[in-house]
Amino acid sequence: MTVRTSRRVLFAATFLLAPAPLLVLTTGWMPPATYALLTGVCALQAASEGADGAVPRILAMFAAHTAVYLLLSWLVAWLASSALARLSPTARRAATLAIVATGLAVAVGWDVYRTPFGRRPYENAIEALS
Repeated sequence: MTVRTSRRVLFAATFLLAPAPLLVLTTGWMPPATYALLTGVCALQAASEGADGAVPRILAMFAAHTAVYLLLSWLVAWLASSALARLSPTARRAATLAIVATGLAVAVGWDVYRTPFGRRPYENAIEALS
């Protein structure tokens, strides 16, 4: 696996699985992909029914969260892939997949997300992304 591929895989895993704080409306920890989804929903709401009331502020809040967590996810992936760059391609592939598998196991196996939008206050990755 090349360093570039390792970086992309780690970025996708970080963006889909890492708990990230919701800082404005209420407290919570959700995957950054959730903020991207909520940004899209708010943008569609503003485009289809108009951007009156609180919609522009909520859209700006979710868009800011998405942008910040995209940047942070890329930074984490870049740092991790740079640390793995010294390994051989085979060892880099094994280390990258081990990192992703561990993150996936933690995200699915334990309730690591605290979301104000779900049915329960604490959820795992499957519940938080559904």
